[in-house]
Amino acid sequence: MRYTPGIAARIFQAIRDVNINMISQGASEINLTFVIAQSDVEFVVRSLHHEFFPDQSQVKLSDKENA
Repeated sequence: MRYTPGIAARIFQAIRDVNINMISQGASEINLTFVIAQSDVEFVVRSLHHEFFPDQSQVKLSDKENA
């Protein structure tokens, strides 16, 4: 996130259907932490992996119901 504009936007766009309870950015600006419900973890991990590593993604997700 530190040197690439739009990374945070890509993160939150990928998980737009999930309620985020807390967001925290580290002082170094290279990490982002957010708190979500346990029931959303698998969907969020898969969605972020698909967003940032599309060639390695096995599952294509269009919305939360497909997780």
